[in-house]
Amino acid sequence: MELARGFNELVKLGWKPLRTIKFISWDGSSYGQLGSTEFGEYYAGALSKNAIVYVNLDKIEGSLLKIEANPLFNNLIQNLMKEVMISHGSSLSDLFKSQNGKLELISQGVGDYTVFQSHLGIPCLNVGFKNNNTKDYVAYDNSKYMDLGWLLKLDPKLKMHNLVSQFVGLFVLNLTEREILHIKTKDYVNQIHTSYNKLVKRVPDYWLDRVIDDQNLRLGKKLNHMNDLFDNLLNKTIKFDKKLDSLQNEILIDYPWFKLYKKLRTAIQVKVINIKVKALDRLFIHQNGNDEIDPLKGRAWFKHLVFAPDRITGNQVSVLPGLNEALDDLDFNLFSENLSLMYSALLKLYLKI
Repeated sequence: MELARGFNELVKLGWKPLRTIKFISWDGSSYGQLGSTEFGEYYAGALSKNAIVYVNLDKIEGSLLKIEANPLFNNLIQNLMKEVMISHGSSLSDLFKSQNGKLELISQGVGDYTVFQSHLGIPCLNVGFKNNNTKDYVAYDNSKYMDLGWLLKLDPKLKMHNLVSQFVGLFVLNLTEREILHIKTKDYVNQIHTSYNKLVKRVPDYWLDRVIDDQNLRLGKKLNHMNDLFDNLLNKTIKFDKKLDSLQNEILIDYPWFKLYKKLRTAIQVKVINIKVKALDRLFIHQNGNDEIDPLKGRAWFKHLVFAPDRITGNQVSVLPGLNEALDDLDFNLFSENLSLMYSALLKLYLKI
């Protein structure tokens, strides 16, 4: 409500956002995220085509700042935390560091963001304050006891709500008002690469000489191809991110009228590159074919190849879940299928940027 009030004040001053902003309140969260899931599935086509980001405002049930994010936004988040001031000389970033906080990956469990991130491939941010069970009041989730009185005991002046509103407000404004969408592809690919290197160490030696496709390609050779692709992709992400910054600077140059063609050329480049940026996370969404193995056995609804809640508890993020679950089950065919899907998605990313 505070966030909506803040944007309303901007509108009164004559501000109009460059991109559409929607405020939505979900119902049925505790019954399987019914509200958000139904919305996401019903409007899947329009959301996949147009949505840039989904920001989830999570509960304030303690004093520890919690930020879960798609790595595309890591750079923006870190910069904005320095701009939100708690007091003179102290920022949200300082609070985060004092709590030994770290940016967590999205999909730390199932939430209202799940349909957007894990089913549609719309990058998400989840912000709130979690409970410090060594000193905070007990959080009575989903009960009448977790009311305004409880919140005022935890946070008498509701400063936490104010901080979340400022931070998320700045985050949204940076994505709506900047001509080039503010993301960093290198952070994303780095995360995938790091997680991939960890899981490859778990591959049984006796799998390496087994054939994985119709061309008699062996798994060991395919893993080498993946390493080469990661090296090339990481180099290309650095160039792509620099191009994003360069175009943002160029679009702000006030050319004289007789150089209008430069402004038009830049505007076209901005349009094209923003379309690419919007489509990046969708590349990791798997559309199941009739003759294909589901990447996540028994969980076909989770279509994202990079992020999903873990299958044991559902309360932790599983990065590259299909590959990890195949290794857990020692399922060579499932591992090979997931490896091919991931290679294809990364190759598409390489060609797109």
